[in-house]
Parts: sequence; C-alpha cells; structure tokens
Amino acid sequence: MFLRKKTLSSAAACVILLGVLSASCARLPFMGERTESRDTSTEASATESSDIASVDDIEAELRRIVARDVDRANAGHDAARAELVRKEPYFFKQYEYYPDGSALMEVSTRETESRTAPMVADVKLRKQRFVTQLHRKKDEARSDEEFLRDTGNETRTYELRTGRWKRVSSLFVAESVEQNVDGVWMPIEEVERTDDLNAEEDLGWFGRVWSNVVGR
Repeated sequence: MFLRKKTLSSAAACVILLGVLSASCARLPFMGERTESRDTSTEASATESSDIASVDDIEAELRRIVARDVDRANAGHDAARAELVRKEPYFFKQYEYYPDGSALMEVSTRETESRTAPMVADVKLRKQRFVTQLHRKKDEARSDEEFLRDTGNETRTYELRTGRWKRVSSLFVAESVEQNVDGVWMPIEEVERTDDLNAEEDLGWFGRVWSNVVGR
C-alpha cells in the first residue's frame, strides 16, 4: 500500500513538471517574435545606409563616364580628325573641345517614379564646337578646312536603366561665334541661342553666318 501511494505521488509530480514545461514553451514564440522584430529593425537601418552609399557610387560612375567621353573628345581636338556629318540635304564637318575638361562639370540627379529609369541626371559642361559651312556635295564638305568656333555650355541628360547610365539627349547653348583669321580667333557676332544641328532652323542659322563671313 505504501509503495502504491509513492508511485501515485511520483506520477503527480511528473504531471506538474510537464505543466510547467508546457507553460514555458508557450511563452517562447512570443520571445522569438520580439527578437525577430529587433533584427528586422537592424536590417532596415543597414539597408537604408546601403542605399545612401549606392547613390554616391552611382553618381561617381556617371562622373567617370562623362570624364572618359570628355578626355576622348579632347584627345581628338584636331581639324584633321573632324567628323563628316550629313544632315539632309547638307554635309559638313565638326569636332568638339571641352576647355575646362571634366574637372568643373556640374552634376544634378533626381529620382523618378519610372521603373525603367528610376534616376535621371543632368551634366553641365563648358564646350567649344567647331563647324564648317554647309555643303550640298560630300567631297566639298570633306575638303573644307575652314571652321567657325561656337563657345557655350552643353547640358547632357542621362537616364539610369538596368543599373547603367544611358545618354538620352544633349543641349548646347552657344554664347559666341568666332572665325579663325591668320591663326587668331576673332568674334563674328555676339549671340545667345539654343541650337541643335538636327534642326532645320539651326542649319539655316549657320548658312546665314557663313554668308556674312564669305560675303555672299
């Protein structure tokens, strides 16, 4: 009889112990949730810091791209390397030079709501553009060695697409036009104009300037 009571007491003690362990386990998920919430907050802060750093890296990459383009243009700053361009119905030659290089470039970036181009940037550079007069015949344009020099500012627009900067447009605003006379650049006239060699109006403007130069 004594042995039976002892066995029952042991069983009761086991039941009580199991109850305590169950209650403790029931509280563990709640503790886990609090820990997970704390970790999530830490990860969010790390992500924000990473995003800030990535924006700086993205702009730095754009500056490298522009600097490379400018260095390439300045390396080819020679009338003998001028590009032959065709804009119906004309032919002419042109080349470019950036007197300040890329050191003084001005870069402004902005975020967009577009998924294909989440960021847009404008880059402003000091630029000189050398252009011959317009010719109807390609051979005449190719042999032309007399250039006018436009000096002004160029604004390039880039879009960030799939993590890469793509140049989508450029606008050159000329402030002065000069003619080379015996090795010295002499102003023809003071101007303030926005021009695009793709536009017929601009081609007409060059025609008028060259008419004044050659006297016809």
